[in-house]
Amino acid sequence: MNYRTCKILRLCTIIFGLMFANSTYSYEPDTHSKLSIEALNRSVLVFSSDKLSRYGLKSAIDASGSRFRNSKGSENQTIEALVGFGADWEDNRGFMQATRHFYNPVDGKKLLPGVGETSPDWALEDNGLKSGQDFSYRSMRLHFLRALNSPAKSERDAAWGLTFQTMGHVLHHLQDMAQPQHVRGDVHCDKAFCKAFSSAYSPSVYEYRIDTN
Repeated sequence: MNYRTCKILRLCTIIFGLMFANSTYSYEPDTHSKLSIEALNRSVLVFSSDKLSRYGLKSAIDASGSRFRNSKGSENQTIEALVGFGADWEDNRGFMQATRHFYNPVDGKKLLPGVGETSPDWALEDNGLKSGQDFSYRSMRLHFLRALNSPAKSERDAAWGLTFQTMGHVLHHLQDMAQPQHVRGDVHCDKAFCKAFSSAYSPSVYEYRIDTN
């Protein structure tokens, strides 16, 4: 079997896996959520006590702070919970979502030719709007603007919920872009179905260490 045939087989295996797997993760979603909440707790939203109160919100991000609804309709979510939910759900939005979580900065390539988007294009939407993308950095800025100037409190509250949830989605991409295989386009499937394809089954030692610590 020549190199070209091997490469085509590998790409077909990846596409097959993405279509039929429930989820394809970088870090486990729970790890993404924990990393994002940890980052939030080390941010100016916590260490500058007036940062949230300047916008008419309670100064805390936990249970004693302001609460809003997330995009799935769950009410009374803390800011911590909203950010954590966004970071988690970014991996579960669709069966091809994983194709939007890769970017090689050396050659600008995404995971699969002609499929999905690069992680920066998807997460930022600074190079044009992307169909189906409601949780980009661009979207977050629009939600933030609506949270500040919408006339009705119900509209402002809805926009605040989306602002903080979308922050989690964007943080998810920052974490993926610090994962070696996501910036090299390396397949690192650890799911059972991938064991049938030697070219696809390649559990990440890096992710295993992060998830277990």
